[in-house]
Amino acid sequence: CYMNSVLQQVFMTSEFRNQFLQFEMVKKPSGKEGDDANEEESDDDESDDESAAEYGEVESEKLVPRLQRLFSRMIASERNTQDTKAFVCTLTHDGQSVNPYEQMDAEEFLTSLLDKIEDYAKAIGKEGVVRDAFYGKFCRQMVPSGCPHKRESEEQFISLQLDVQGKKRMEDSLAAFFENEVFSDYLCEECNQRHDTTRRCLISQFPKTLFVQCKRFAYDFETMRRNKITDEFVFPDHLDLSPYTREGATAPNYTLVGVVVHTGSADSGHYYSYIRDRADENEKWYWFNDSSVEPFDPAQIPQECFGGMETVSRYDAIKRQSYNVTVPKVRSAYLLVYEQLGENTRDPTLQESEVFIAPETFDSIWEDNNKFLTDVAVIDAHFFNTVISSVERLVALVS
Repeated sequence: CYMNSVLQQVFMTSEFRNQFLQFEMVKKPSGKEGDDANEEESDDDESDDESAAEYGEVESEKLVPRLQRLFSRMIASERNTQDTKAFVCTLTHDGQSVNPYEQMDAEEFLTSLLDKIEDYAKAIGKEGVVRDAFYGKFCRQMVPSGCPHKRESEEQFISLQLDVQGKKRMEDSLAAFFENEVFSDYLCEECNQRHDTTRRCLISQFPKTLFVQCKRFAYDFETMRRNKITDEFVFPDHLDLSPYTREGATAPNYTLVGVVVHTGSADSGHYYSYIRDRADENEKWYWFNDSSVEPFDPAQIPQECFGGMETVSRYDAIKRQSYNVTVPKVRSAYLLVYEQLGENTRDPTLQESEVFIAPETFDSIWEDNNKFLTDVAVIDAHFFNTVISSVERLVALVS
């Protein structure tokens, strides 16, 4: 479920998705391309994995072509759901194949996925596509008082990781995250003198799509257990990061377009997504829960995503009566997706038929659609009755 919720958020980022689908295959030393580019993956991936080992290809060289095919099917297939097995077979974690039945942190998976796509993009000279879409940069500064020698270093990030515990609102957590720290008598290596020095962190580069991690899990060293933080954490529809922007940079206006929710405890749980359809003129929201997609009312975001406490009804079997009790919500936002205003908006000139899908993949989807629609027609009651009626009329004419 953590894979599904993250992949659905990335898929619904339409500008990146359309550029990603146009990534060409990486050339292999043998002269072959990518992940057997001219063949669709089969149900049995063992031979394909052996082929990968034979050519010594890196993980991203298998991951990207299969993710492209998965996204293409999600666009053009007539089926309601798509099998992710072929894509999952390409994933590893700490050198081991990923077991999709074991829970993993959604933010860790997001970071790993985008890093692998970035590695692939670098190999084909398109690293700017991933970097501009999802990567930002922190500028960490050491600013001494009464000394001109300011030191700076930059650090790339994919998500802002904000504390939830003890922070009622996102604005409080942002202020704590970017809070300055002052060091007394800090030695300046340039002038060899000590000064009071301020260490601060600012944002120097903003991604088009910004992920914010709500740090809902913490390790308790007293109990030696990982706990889930259920505190209420209020986040805005529109995000202003101008107070935390490096001099010379301009903070864009961000609007909320997606939420990845975790429900359950720190030991077990389930992820699902709320996503705004940026291609819809009415900006409708949907609830993506694995293979289920349903309309969602964004007015329910505070109730479904902020966490905190709620009143539920319980039944006392001894007294044979119901009663109300206040309990912590087990569901709350874990990843927030903000997008720069004006990015990934609906392009009225771009028709679905103009979205790029590799020809061999499109042919495979078209063939599968014909088979699927034929199977649907065969078991359709109206079609079946029509065939029976035709046969009865034919028998009547013969007799």
